[in-house]
Amino acid sequence: MAKQKLNVKFLAIFLGISAIALVAISGFVLVKWRADPARFIVKGDALMAEGKYDAAAKQYFRANGKDPYPRADYRPYEKAIAAKGGEWPEEDEIIAAFEGLTFQGLGREVTIREDNQGIEAQLLGMSVQTGDYPFATLENIMIFDGEALTTPVGQESVEWVSKLTPEYAAGVKVDTYEK
Repeated sequence: MAKQKLNVKFLAIFLGISAIALVAISGFVLVKWRADPARFIVKGDALMAEGKYDAAAKQYFRANGKDPYPRADYRPYEKAIAAKGGEWPEEDEIIAAFEGLTFQGLGREVTIREDNQGIEAQLLGMSVQTGDYPFATLENIMIFDGEALTTPVGQESVEWVSKLTPEYAAGVKVDTYEK
């Protein structure tokens, strides 16, 4: 019986192609993972809660400019086209596709109501120039629930605001971050 020889040339080519494919797939996964804005916002929120404001700001800046629709179900145009069987939708069909849409904004999650109003938590703070940066930063930050600060569906803004009471303001949820 003849002894079988190891085909070294074939093995080298196979291992080389496998290594290249592994590096390419790993690179693609790493690029997609690093470009996820929600990841940076979650990190920023955690750093804010710990009082690490400079590090949080860096995370929010890294999220800035990323795709606000990271998943296919967040793409209202695609949703409207699919609902119309692949045909280009009319304006009212596109508007309807936005209703109920929730996506990660540059700072907080944004939800589109049935009246097409985007609801997002609102950040307020004291603008200060500390000299640490060539721009002003915020201190004593407060984050308010966006739904509580927005005129309810079907109501007029001026009329709604004119009827607000101190009791209403006291009941609005607010997260605070000192300094």
